[in-house]
Amino acid sequence: MFELCPFLVPYHPQQSAGQTDKAYYISLGYKYEQETIEKQDKYLKRMCGLARLYAALSVSHIPKASTATTHPHPLTRVWSWLSSICNLTPHTDITASLLLDVLEVSGHALFTNYGKLFGKLLLLIQQKYFPLLENVKSEGGPTVRLEQFLTTAIRGQSIKEPEGGLRQGFV
Repeated sequence: MFELCPFLVPYHPQQSAGQTDKAYYISLGYKYEQETIEKQDKYLKRMCGLARLYAALSVSHIPKASTATTHPHPLTRVWSWLSSICNLTPHTDITASLLLDVLEVSGHALFTNYGKLFGKLLLLIQQKYFPLLENVKSEGGPTVRLEQFLTTAIRGQSIKEPEGGLRQGFV
């Protein structure tokens, strides 16, 4: 998953001197068909799908039949990812999109487990990191949606549970 979307590490590749544009875009996770790079909207959808999967793994429950006593990818990893992202320079549109998708899928569980502390992390993202996202946005979509999401979550001190989640004990 991390090879397909380096932003989930979190790692924001920078273009090095002498690196071709094609090599750089491949390091960002873009796909090429012959010599044509994939379209931005297709790239964002693919990366966001991986981010949703990443977050969904963290909020999933261990099956009853499992002998594992600890979750292989606990919610603390999402907390670490969110806090680490705030220390990186954002990339155009992709950072805002990934933040929004991860928060939509795991935000309810994070609020349930961390309460006011998670609310403070959201406030930090809104006040300190969001201006950096504004500086690198190419289109309003992802950044505007993230801003609306953060405002609603901070005001209500909650995030609605994502649809389609399986309840504990389902499997």
